[in-house]
Amino acid sequence: MSDVNLDFNPTEFLILSAIGKPGKRTFFLRGGNKDLTITLRIEKFQVQMLAAGAAHFLADLKNRFPELDEPVGTYDESRMVLEPPIDPLFQVVEMSMGYDIENDLVVLIFESPKAEDAAEAPGVVRFWCKRAELAGLAAWARELVSRGRPMLDDPASIEPPEGGLLPRNNGHKH
Repeated sequence: MSDVNLDFNPTEFLILSAIGKPGKRTFFLRGGNKDLTITLRIEKFQVQMLAAGAAHFLADLKNRFPELDEPVGTYDESRMVLEPPIDPLFQVVEMSMGYDIENDLVVLIFESPKAEDAAEAPGVVRFWCKRAELAGLAAWARELVSRGRPMLDDPASIEPPEGGLLPRNNGHKH
């Protein structure tokens, strides 16, 4: 995967979506421009971290640069639909964010698993977007995650289904 080093500057669209029923969903992030579109597979906890991290990152930017306007976190759910084919370039293992003050752009950086050859760098995809786009993506990420399995008041009171596997046990019987 080390031969992947993509920079979408500017990113014309970002789509965050999940396929499947709650409890069995697979999450994907698709982005790009008119010339190239890529899809990445992302875990639910990474979507949660993206939402929380983006909110924290944007608040930190506002503290560091008080002259920046407050980005409005709006999204259009109808644009968050993945069209086939869904062929992820890689499974995201690391995420980070940065900021270019001169252009007032945020960069979302996604890395692939490290190559077996330790000398090779992991694959990297960078999506550059406006702060408002990041705020909207974070708002949608929170909404998307909330549509999953409901949280229970007392998870210990659930009887295991046939096979004995419970989501709270992360796939383990006990």
